[in-house]
Amino acid sequence: MGEPAQGENDRLVEGGAQHGVHAAEVAAPFDYAADGVLFAAILMPAGFFLSVVGRNPEKPNGFVVLLWVGAVLLALSLVAGGLGLILAA
Repeated sequence: MGEPAQGENDRLVEGGAQHGVHAAEVAAPFDYAADGVLFAAILMPAGFFLSVVGRNPEKPNGFVVLLWVGAVLLALSLVAGGLGLILAA
C-alpha cells in the first residue's frame, strides 16, 4: 500500500472519528444535529436517575423534565440531521 497524499493524510488524522453528519460536510445549521443527539444521550439517563433521588422515589421529582427535554432534543436532532444529509446529497 502506498502512502496517502499529504492533504489526504491530514484529512484522515483530522476526521478519523467523524461519522454521518460531520463526514458528509452538511451545511452549518444542520451540522449541530450530531451534537444534539449526544446531549440527549446525557439528558435522558440523567432525567431517569435524578428523578428518583429524594425521600419518595415512587413519585418523581422535578428532574423528570430532563427526560422530556432529552427526548425532544433527540427527535429534533434526528430530523435535522436527516434533512441535512438529504440536502447535502
